[in-house]
Amino acid sequence: ATESLNVSDISGRVIPKNGLTYKTTVGTVDYQSEDFNGTYPVLGFFAEEYVPLKSNDASKFAKLGIDSDDKYTLKTGDKLDLGDGYTLEAKQVDVDGKKVWLEFDKDGQYVDDQIVSTDSGDSTWTCKVDNVQGEDNVPVLKVHVNQVFQGAVDSIAQIDGLWLIDYANAIKIDTSDEFGKLDNVAINGPTITINNKDTFTLTRHSDQEIGQGLYFRVADSDALRLYAFKQQTT
Repeated sequence: ATESLNVSDISGRVIPKNGLTYKTTVGTVDYQSEDFNGTYPVLGFFAEEYVPLKSNDASKFAKLGIDSDDKYTLKTGDKLDLGDGYTLEAKQVDVDGKKVWLEFDKDGQYVDDQIVSTDSGDSTWTCKVDNVQGEDNVPVLKVHVNQVFQGAVDSIAQIDGLWLIDYANAIKIDTSDEFGKLDNVAINGPTITINNKDTFTLTRHSDQEIGQGLYFRVADSDALRLYAFKQQTT
């Protein structure tokens, strides 16, 4: 809950210039997996959940892809589909050495790889990528390997923690950007504030788009009644 929408100084059914204020500020949440210590930054942006590339900068962020403590088992050659073209492959599982060689790909192209050992350290691989909207050393993937064991036929690695952001489609917000009726953007570190430059009328019995699929639904009544909603398509 990092977002707020404030309407002020309505005259009749007209919202005046700067009478509509959208504001969102970077917050923090715990990882779903207890094996990932600490928290990570989050930012709501027009009712969608994102992860800022830097915790003190709201202007650059990527969609949260996965935050899960579900268990997955991989044998050598198995690929785990992480969605949006991202995959995690077990290149080799070594039961004797209690380790697994993992490769992270995007759209079939190599991104990074790591040998993760389960008998030392915290068994977590944090993959960091450079040049994400101009930022370097950005954490984009976390994987925790719970154990490596011998199955009935194959050697198996068990993963019990995954976290991923869609860094390839990261977004950068500029003060010149416009979002429907919200077109006066200010960025102050971890906070984005957007106002309306022009007045607009809340017409009776109508849906008025504010921006980015966010609407006001105005009641069919003499008295002004409305609520905000987000239109989603699947």
